[in-house]
Amino acid sequence: ATYWSVYRAMGVDRPFKPFISIASASNFVNTVAPTGGVSSLAVLIADAKRNEYPSAYATVAQALYVFVEYMGFTAFLIVGLFFLFQADRLTSTEIIAATIYLGIAVMMAFLLYLGSVSRDRLAKASKSLLTLINKIMHPFINRTWIQVSRGDSFAHKIAEGLVEVRKEPRKLLTAILASALNKACMMLILLLMFYAFNVTPSVSTLFAAFALAYLFSIISPTPAGIGIVEGALTLGLTSLKVPLNAAALIVLSYRVITFWFRLLVGMFFV
Repeated sequence: ATYWSVYRAMGVDRPFKPFISIASASNFVNTVAPTGGVSSLAVLIADAKRNEYPSAYATVAQALYVFVEYMGFTAFLIVGLFFLFQADRLTSTEIIAATIYLGIAVMMAFLLYLGSVSRDRLAKASKSLLTLINKIMHPFINRTWIQVSRGDSFAHKIAEGLVEVRKEPRKLLTAILASALNKACMMLILLLMFYAFNVTPSVSTLFAAFALAYLFSIISPTPAGIGIVEGALTLGLTSLKVPLNAAALIVLSYRVITFWFRLLVGMFFV
C-alpha cells in the first residue's frame, strides 16, 4: 500500500495488485543483497521498463518510499523512547541509534525538499554529501566508494520525478498513513506473541519493545538487523522485567513472522 500510494503521489495511477509482488520482491533482494536500497531500486527500474514509464520515476519512488517509511515509524520511536526513559531503561546504545535514525530522516527530507525546488541545488548538495561519505569510508576501504559524478544523475532523476509530487504534496500523506498502519500491524503481531507465551505487557512495554525491534532492524550492520534485533530486543525485554525464557521466545517468534516469513514470500516474486 505504501508503494502504491507513493506512485499515485507521482501521478502514476496503477492497480493495487502488482505492488504486492513489487514490495515482496524488493524486501527479498534488499535482504539477500543489501546495498543501501539499491537492490530494491533495481526491482522498481525493471518494473518501470516493463510498464514503459521513465526509470526516473522508479528512482524517486524508492527515495520517497524510504522517506515515508521513516516518517511512518518516527511517532512510534518517540513514544517508545519516552517510555524507556520513563522506566529509566534508556541506554546510550538506544540514544545513539535513534540519533542516527533521526539524522538520516532529516537528511532525506532536506534532499527531497531541495529536489522539489531546484535540481541544481540538489545536485550540489548530493555531490557534497557523496564527497563526505567517501572521506569517511576511505580509511576503511582505501578507495573511492561512490563516484561523485553520480550526484548529477541522481539529482536530475529526483527532480524529474518530483514534478508531479510538487503539484499535490498532500498525496504523500496517504503513503505515510499506509506506512504507519504497517507499523501498527507489526506491533499487533508483537502483542500477540506476548499473549502466546502468557505474558501480559503494559502499554509502555509494548511500545518500547516495538521501538527497539524496528529501530535496530534499520540501524544495524547486518541486513534487516539479523542477530542484532534478536539480541537487543531480548535484553530490552528482560530490562523491562519480562522473564528471560519468555523474552527469547517472544522475540524469535516475532521475527519468524515479521522477517523470515516475509523473506520466504518475497523469494517467490523475484
